[in-house]
Amino acid sequence: MKKLRSFPGVVLFGTIARIFALVSQFAILLTMTRLLPKSDFGDAMIVFTLYRLFGLGLGTGLGTLLLYHVGRNDGDRELDIRLTRTLTLLGLAVSTTLTLAVIVAAPTIAAWFQKPSLVPWLQHMSPMIVFGTLNFVVAGSFDGRSQITRSIVVTEIVPNALRLLGFLLILLLSLPDIAIAYVLWISLALPWLLDARRLINGTIAGLGRLSGWDLRYAGWFTLYPMATQQLQGIDMLVVGWLFSSTLAADYSIASRLAVYYPFLQYVVVRSFAPRVGTLHSRADIVELNTELASIKRQSIIAVYVMTGILLLGAPLMLHLLGDYENTMPILVLLALPVVVRSVFAGADAVLKMTGYAGASASIAMLSAATIVIGSYLAAPILGIYALPAAMLASAVLFSPVMAWIASWSGIRILGARDLFWTVVPLVALICALSLDHTWLAALLGGATLLAMAALRAALPVHEQKNT
Repeated sequence: MKKLRSFPGVVLFGTIARIFALVSQFAILLTMTRLLPKSDFGDAMIVFTLYRLFGLGLGTGLGTLLLYHVGRNDGDRELDIRLTRTLTLLGLAVSTTLTLAVIVAAPTIAAWFQKPSLVPWLQHMSPMIVFGTLNFVVAGSFDGRSQITRSIVVTEIVPNALRLLGFLLILLLSLPDIAIAYVLWISLALPWLLDARRLINGTIAGLGRLSGWDLRYAGWFTLYPMATQQLQGIDMLVVGWLFSSTLAADYSIASRLAVYYPFLQYVVVRSFAPRVGTLHSRADIVELNTELASIKRQSIIAVYVMTGILLLGAPLMLHLLGDYENTMPILVLLALPVVVRSVFAGADAVLKMTGYAGASASIAMLSAATIVIGSYLAAPILGIYALPAAMLASAVLFSPVMAWIASWSGIRILGARDLFWTVVPLVALICALSLDHTWLAALLGGATLLAMAALRAALPVHEQKNT
C-alpha cells in the first residue's frame, strides 16, 4: 500500500478509517445481537470491555515508551527493532501472566460481578489481553517511524474487517455462541503476527535496553489511558457490577453508538495540539487564543452535527438491532456530557502542551473516580441512568477546572456566550427525555442540535472570536 506522506493525506486516511470503523462496528453489533440472547450479549460486552482496558493500559504504556525513544531518534530502524523486541517480550510476559491469572480466577471475577454466566466468556476471550497489548506496542513502533497510515491499517481497519468476516462465518455456519470470543482475539492476533515477522531479523540482532526511568514512564502511561476510557470502558464495568446482564446489554448498545458523538471533534482537536506547543513556546498567546476560538467553534459544530445525525437515525438503528428500542433514553442522556465538553474543546491539549500534563492526568483520574462513586451512590435512585448522570456531573465539575488552569497562562477557553451554546441543547435534550415516543425524542434532540450547529456556523467571524 502506498504510504500517504502528507499530513492532510494522513488526516483524510484516518477519517476514512474511522468512518469504516463506525460502519463495520455497527454491522458487528447487528450480527452479535442476532447471534446472542440479550443477557449473553451483555455478558460478552462486559468481558470484552474488561480485556480491552487491560490491553489498552499495558499496550499504551509500552507503545508510548517505544514512540518516545524511536520518535526522538528520527525513526532509527535498528533502535526500533531492538526496542520493539524488548517491549514485545515484556508485554508478552506481563499480559500472559495476567491472562493465566484471569483464567484461573474466572469464577471469582464472575462472583465479584454477581454473574456466574461470565465464566466461559472470561476464559475463552482471555487471549485478547495478550494480543491487545501487543497490537498497541506495534502501533507505538509505527507511530515512532511516522507510518501513521500503516498503524491505522494494522490496529483499526484489519481487526474490524476480520471481526465482521468472522461473525458472518459464525452466522452462516451456525457455530456455537462461544466462537464469538475466538473471533474477538483472533482479529487482534493475525495483524500482529503479520507484523511480528520483521522482528526476526538476522541482520539486526539483540535487544534494546530499558532503564528504571523507562519502566516508570511506561507504568504511568498504563494507568492514564484506562482512566480516560470512560465511555465503553470504566462505565461498562460499573454497569456490569451494579446491574443485570440484560441492562448491561441495553447500556452497551447505547454507549457503543454514543462513542461516535465526539467522533469528528477528535479529528479537529488532534490536529490542533502541535500548534498549541508552537505558539506557546513563542509566547504568542493572542494568536493561540484566536486559533483556540476557531477550534472550539469547529468542535461545537462537529459534535452537534454528529450527535444530531446519530440521534435522528437512532430509532432505525435500534430497531434493526432488535429488542433495544428502550435504550433511547440512555442514548439521549449520554449526549449531555459530550455537549458540555464540546464547549471546552482543546482544554486538554492546552494543558498537556503548556506544561500542565500532570494536572490533566490528575483531572482524568478524579473524573473516573467521580463516575464510579457517583454511579454507585445514584444507582438506587436513578437505576441505569446513574451512569450518564455521573458522567454529566464529571463534565460539569472538571471541565471548568481545566479552563481555569489554562487561564494561568493567559489562555482563554471559556467565553461569556458559551453558556448559550451549552444550556439550549441541554434543555432540548432533557425535554426529549420527557417524550414517550422514541421518534419524537430523536426528532426534538437531533433537530435542535443540527439547528444549533447551523447557527454556530452562520455566525460572523468577529462574533465567533468573541464567544
